Amino acid sequence: MNGTLLKAILLFVCVAATLQVDASVIARANSLVGRSRSEFVCNQVVNYALYGYKDGRLASGYLSWGSRVSSPQAGDVVVGNDGVHVGIFVSSSQFIHSSSSKYQVIKVGTDQLKYVFPSGYQFRRQ
Repeated sequence: MNGTLLKAILLFVCVAATLQVDASVIARANSLVGRSRSEFVCNQVVNYALYGYKDGRLASGYLSWGSRVSSPQAGDVVVGNDGVHVGIFVSSSQFIHSSSSKYQVIKVGTDQLKYVFPSGYQFRRQ
């Protein structure tokens, strides 16, 4: 087996593993839509989607999670610059968060970012 073919195989395996992780993250996030805010506040939505359990990192902790990116992808986190609120992307154009006004976990488009995060926001990727 030559080096080029081996590199191609390794790249394929890495991409496939990444897609599998993203699929489970997205499935867990989507499973929370419609749940009451009393069950899942914002950081618990993200913790559950990423790790499968609610407890763990607070919203402000996501300001230092992973690396900052300019364009969101499924599985990326969006966190307010003030560290008060956090959500998770399920596609490049939709994210899930626990809404204080709707009092439930909802899926919204990126056009809502300026309303959900009035102090500004950043996208983070692990």
